[in-house]
Amino acid sequence: MKIVTLGTPLCLGFASGLNAYLPLLSFVNAVRWLHLYHVNPNFAFITQDWFIILLAILTIVDFVANKIPLIDHAWDATHTLIRPITGAIVAAASANQRLAPGTIFSVISKEAWTYLTISSPKSLIRQKA
Repeated sequence: MKIVTLGTPLCLGFASGLNAYLPLLSFVNAVRWLHLYHVNPNFAFITQDWFIILLAILTIVDFVANKIPLIDHAWDATHTLIRPITGAIVAAASANQRLAPGTIFSVISKEAWTYLTISSPKSLIRQKA
């Protein structure tokens, strides 16, 4: 097994703990336009135009929302639940293994638990600030 096969999903999932949409947008652009990676066939929808446009809009909104203090706290509170899902999607999509439809939920839930261990310290640090 190549280290890239293991490292890419883990690092992308980790980066999603810091920013929900930017790692996924970067991965999708690397797959769609630069052909650097192959996406898992079960997650082929992430390379479609509508999904890329949605990610671009959400990335911009995330950037702007972080600049306004009150909105920032509300945005972070809601994204405490969204970040594990995006981290799991990007990690599962970057893993080049075919998954049976029943196991997709299993992979996403495992990645979400991995993310929660990474995200918890960030949430504690943000509360202190």
